[in-house]
Amino acid sequence: MDHYDYSFDQLGTDWTLSFDELTFLASKQERIRSDLAIMLKFYQLNGRFPTREDVIATNVIAYVCEQVEREEFDWQLPQKRTALRRQEEIKEYLKLKAFSKKHHAGDLEKHLESCSQNSN
Repeated sequence: MDHYDYSFDQLGTDWTLSFDELTFLASKQERIRSDLAIMLKFYQLNGRFPTREDVIATNVIAYVCEQVEREEFDWQLPQKRTALRRQEEIKEYLKLKAFSKKHHAGDLEKHLESCSQNSN
């Protein structure tokens, strides 16, 4: 992810936490809310969690942290084990499940077939 400052409109569109997300975050310890919030929004925007190579703009960090009432303008991705725990919490919140070929291959095939039929 390239480092650049987001415009105010982009912040509002891409990085604003929904009421449900704020409710989820309010149930967590105050000190981890900014981790969860930034990682959640990054995941929603990029389809993956941030890594150490990703640079998240300072105005994004400030905007997200302000929403969860934290002042962490120098936020950094947590250490690996902690980041993995946060990812699991986010996946659980989003109700994401690992793809199991054994259980879902038929569903995937049906979905792909219907997509190809709809495009014809």
